[in-house]
Amino acid sequence: MLLPRLPSDPIELSIIGGRYPNLQGRPFIKFIQLKSLNIISDNLEIVKNSAFEGLKNLKQLKIKALLKSFEENSFKPCPLLEIVDFSSNKITALNSVAVAAKPLMHLSKLIFSDNPNLESLAADDLIALENSPVNYLDFTKCNLKNLGKGAFSHLKNLTHLILSENRLLASDISNALDKISPSLTVLWLKRINMTNVSNAFLWLSNTNLEEFILEGNNLQFIKNESFPLMFNLKKLDVSDNHLEGIETSVFIKWPNLEKLYLTSNRLTQIPLNVSLRMNKLVHLDLSHNYIQLVKRRAFFTSVPNLSYLDLSNNNITHNLLLYETGLRELETLQISYNFVAPWHRSVVHDKKMALKKLYIGNNKLNIVTSEMLADFRRLKYVYLDGNPLDCSKCEMSAFVKWINRSVHVYHSKCRAEGMHLGLTNCSIEI
Repeated sequence: MLLPRLPSDPIELSIIGGRYPNLQGRPFIKFIQLKSLNIISDNLEIVKNSAFEGLKNLKQLKIKALLKSFEENSFKPCPLLEIVDFSSNKITALNSVAVAAKPLMHLSKLIFSDNPNLESLAADDLIALENSPVNYLDFTKCNLKNLGKGAFSHLKNLTHLILSENRLLASDISNALDKISPSLTVLWLKRINMTNVSNAFLWLSNTNLEEFILEGNNLQFIKNESFPLMFNLKKLDVSDNHLEGIETSVFIKWPNLEKLYLTSNRLTQIPLNVSLRMNKLVHLDLSHNYIQLVKRRAFFTSVPNLSYLDLSNNNITHNLLLYETGLRELETLQISYNFVAPWHRSVVHDKKMALKKLYIGNNKLNIVTSEMLADFRRLKYVYLDGNPLDCSKCEMSAFVKWINRSVHVYHSKCRAEGMHLGLTNCSIEI
């Protein structure tokens, strides 16, 4: 492989193109200071032992080509290598990569995303990395279908595992997590076509998992026995599934949960247990469901420290703060795209309430009552776009005066000689 004339001893280098199927012949021997190397080729298939000689300071390597295999000592000349990105290649097996990476005592990230020929991972494919410091593995959008039992158990320092967009069975997940490192803190299983959990996650009880992503699967119900105790779990995302219900006793297994994402499901009720307090939960997203709230009933008493709540795109007919008197730490409430009607009792009357932002666009607000106006005046931001407000009504006069003298009203215009206020794309920042 011959390189064109380049600046002497660059720090970063990108090579695009080339007709060579093999990377060999010590092409980088003079690039002693090179720290980042990016190769994009339509022909490169094999990396030879001599390929990276001279790159003793290289820290990042990215190759996007047709790579299939590596010779055993390919990376030996790069003792400081930290990040290896082989996304978008034709890799079929990982054992040769693992053997080549064995000498790298600074390696932290291995990325294999978008390798469609990578279909299986045997139990011992990564055994060569048992003494490696690798803590991050990404297999997004490969074609993994068969994972051997304990396939990742050899990586003692693994903290991040991403297996998203592979068609994996519950048995594959169970195998992947078998004896996995207790250091695991992030697990992504987005869009793997999972329909049931079974006992796939049992090994997670032995980890320090903090972030668990299950977005875009086909889960219909979460049962208590589906998940083990995950004491350190802080973020759980089960968005864009087919969830119709959650057995609320499962929340006792996530005592330190801070963020819960359940958007784009089929929920019709608030999936919280009023008798099971979740004091650490601060962010809850229930948007794009079919939730209805019964009037004169509180649903969020178990989450007193909630600061962000999204209930937009549901079937809600009233401002839930009329009855949710315990949400004093709530700073942002999203209830746009519902059927909320005007209210006649102030909901932000308590000075100890933290509420600052109210998103209530595209509802059924045809007037702003004096109580609503009092609430708006206590907030920092109100979003009213898409409501059928009729400013010709007498009870709207105070609101019209207030909004017209606000210096932070965007895109508000009177449609008919000041008799009807059009709030298209309107947000009010006080």
